[in-house]
Amino acid sequence: MDLRKMIVAAGLIGSAGLACAGVSGLIQYPSVSPDGRTIVFSADGDLWSMDAKGGAASRLTVHPGIETRSAFSRDGKKIGFESNRDGAQNLYTLSIEGSGNSVLVRSLDRVTVSDRTQTLGGFNAEGDALLFSASIYPEIYRHVSMYEAPIDGGAVTPISAAYGRMPIETADGEWTYFN
Repeated sequence: MDLRKMIVAAGLIGSAGLACAGVSGLIQYPSVSPDGRTIVFSADGDLWSMDAKGGAASRLTVHPGIETRSAFSRDGKKIGFESNRDGAQNLYTLSIEGSGNSVLVRSLDRVTVSDRTQTLGGFNAEGDALLFSASIYPEIYRHVSMYEAPIDGGAVTPISAAYGRMPIETADGEWTYFN
């Protein structure tokens, strides 16, 4: 599916296509499943799912906090996302099954615990960690650095000495791209 079709399917060229599904406000941060069948996006402060061919959207999260960027794991069984549901913007995962507007959430897990805003990049190549950027050391002026957080717990580790935002890895893990 080309990018224009995905944008139209996600209702990003006007919210009229999603108004009937109860989605209002700014629709942003679309992510596409590895098989190209599902689009997840942020609207009304929550994550929504819909079939890439169009149609009604289904709400994946319902919380007073705000969920924004999301990314699918390479196997399509998890969605990583950012949320301020517990204070500062941290990283979480949803274990899912299904596709389109029939995505079922099996569990929601918190991945990071920090008082510093963290910006999701995506999953690492193995799918066992989230890549993100943050300014973890605010007492020393530095640009944002990039880190990896294991989704099953463990220490957050730097992925590079370079400064940058929103890191993503190639499927083979050989390259990391970032802004």
